[in-house]
Amino acid sequence: MPISATGKATVKQPASVSAPSLPAPLNVLSQRGFTLLEIMLVLAVMAVVAGFVLPNLFRPSTASLDDTSRHLVRLLHLASEEAQLRGMQLRWKAYDDHYAFELTGGGGEWQALNEPPFTNQKLPDGVTISEVKRSEGVQFFMPSVTDARANAADAQQSSVDGSADKRRQSEKEKVPLGTVVFMSDGMLTLADVKLHTVAGDARIELRPGPAGIRVLDNTP
Repeated sequence: MPISATGKATVKQPASVSAPSLPAPLNVLSQRGFTLLEIMLVLAVMAVVAGFVLPNLFRPSTASLDDTSRHLVRLLHLASEEAQLRGMQLRWKAYDDHYAFELTGGGGEWQALNEPPFTNQKLPDGVTISEVKRSEGVQFFMPSVTDARANAADAQQSSVDGSADKRRQSEKEKVPLGTVVFMSDGMLTLADVKLHTVAGDARIELRPGPAGIRVLDNTP
């Protein structure tokens, strides 16, 4: 231990340690930002990824079309069974954005069937009924007596003052695309129904028998 001139021991202070400095290249890299080239490269990669992802996000899905067609097939099966259980005719009326069920009353007139699950059904957004076409062949139903009387009365009244034509014109928007009649003996109108979306179409075939009402295909 060193001793001073006065005879007192002195303690040597340790030398201060400075932090090691970064090498010049690393120091420069830690301080600079992104170059224009790097930003443009990242944007280009994001644009490529968005080109694959965005069309799939905004493309109409066929899930709603499949669900709607299967649901309609189940209801049409139930309508056929309901007509047989009640022993009277039941009618399905199709419009472009909804459909409804009707039942013949005591006097043979069609009355709205508002019992679940036969209440009016509105189609999901993007799904429409584009066509209800009767198939070729023998049709297993006859027009009801009430329909025949109504048509005759309209014709007679039209010849007098044309009121029937005016009424038809005012109710033009209410005319269904088509109807299917279910008979009490299990027979029905032979028809093909087409559901439409932007993504594709689904066709439903209506024929007699347990497997006569079915979805044929979904066509893009």
